[in-house]
Amino acid sequence: SHTIKNNSEMTNASEDIISMIFSVFTISTEVEPEKVDIAVGSCHPGYSYNEVSGVCECEISRRQIVRCDDQLRYVYVQEGQWVGIDDATSQLFFTATIPGFLDCQQEGNLPGCLYMYDHPNSQCASGRKGTLCSECVEGYGLTFDLLRCRDDCSSFGGIILYIVVCILTVVVSLVILYFDIPIPNELKSIIFFGQVIGVIYRNSPYLNQHRNVGDEFLNFLVNVLGSSLPFPVCFHENISGPVIAWLGVVPPVLALATAIIYIKCAGKIKMLSSRESYGLHGLHLITLFIYKYFLDTIFIFVNVRKVHNDKNYIFSYSGETTENPLIVTMVMIGLVSIIILAIIAPIVLMVYIYRPQNHRNFVDAFTRGIKENKRYLWYSVWDIWRRLPFVAVNLIISVTTVSIIVLIHVLLVLLVLSVHCITKPYKREYINAIEAAVLFCLL
Repeated sequence: SHTIKNNSEMTNASEDIISMIFSVFTISTEVEPEKVDIAVGSCHPGYSYNEVSGVCECEISRRQIVRCDDQLRYVYVQEGQWVGIDDATSQLFFTATIPGFLDCQQEGNLPGCLYMYDHPNSQCASGRKGTLCSECVEGYGLTFDLLRCRDDCSSFGGIILYIVVCILTVVVSLVILYFDIPIPNELKSIIFFGQVIGVIYRNSPYLNQHRNVGDEFLNFLVNVLGSSLPFPVCFHENISGPVIAWLGVVPPVLALATAIIYIKCAGKIKMLSSRESYGLHGLHLITLFIYKYFLDTIFIFVNVRKVHNDKNYIFSYSGETTENPLIVTMVMIGLVSIIILAIIAPIVLMVYIYRPQNHRNFVDAFTRGIKENKRYLWYSVWDIWRRLPFVAVNLIISVTTVSIIVLIHVLLVLLVLSVHCITKPYKREYINAIEAAVLFCLL
């Protein structure tokens, strides 16, 4: 408390003494001064007032705050943390968000990412704003992978390209099924490499920034390896993130539906029934691709986060809350789909492989090149399923730094590599060597 006093004494003819006491808020004519307590101005967010020293001090005791600046104005927080301010208490709160959505501004080699309470969107990557940096700024639109906001978007061009992709998906699936193209075992590990490297690269903090041509080329190369669109396609801001997420599930559904219809009709159409395996080798090849794309989409569906005291969850990719029925529907479908793809489908496939009485052609297509001993047949299911933990880790494990996520991916690669080196499932040893070498490159 502060009291400013200014006393002056005046003596009049009647020798009466009047004491005038001036304080911050009152003027007293009492003999005894009146003391008035006034509140000290509040500290900046991330600081707290120390009554002993009488100054604002950095809340370094909070785990997410790494350090404070020299002017005692701003704070530096852990990488990967989105920072908000509680309207009721003016205290900072922290929520982990998608790493590429943040722009970590560091001071030289010192630790921590700068958070400026009076410029909250400065913590976001280029073109982003809002809670969890999940929204695009005005004039920017979301890309088809929901990971970037760009200012050169055209909904018409994006929709036309999307329609072309859907048509090509059906046409390519029919070609693969008709010619019953078996995937060479030498290429399985390369396909896996391309898909996984894209998942790991997705966490790059430079993904949203693209400061130079080298960043654009790296993104192009990773997309080509992962059989994704080689260049970013974005939609105008009037097309929301949930709608784009729903659009993402259509191409793999079309590929799967095309395969099922073809195989069902293959035995009834003479031109198709002349091929002994009825397109099952083609189904195996299609499965290796669409399984990963299904995983990408359904884990996007369930990627909602709780932010501080908000009663609703927020869709991490575009900021809509669970008050939106579309978000609730997405989450429910996503959870059911995860159970199907992670548990039910692998079990059914395993039963088909180990009980092949009426499914001999199917089993032969999926176990082609694998040692015939039953102790190795499970590897054909593992070869498909092993994509799941790499996609799931980004959602299931919330961490504060990109490097930790990458480390977890490296440990998963070591697990996959160990399983392969121990089992050596392929009949030809050179194929086992190729797969081991490719998996080692992921490290």
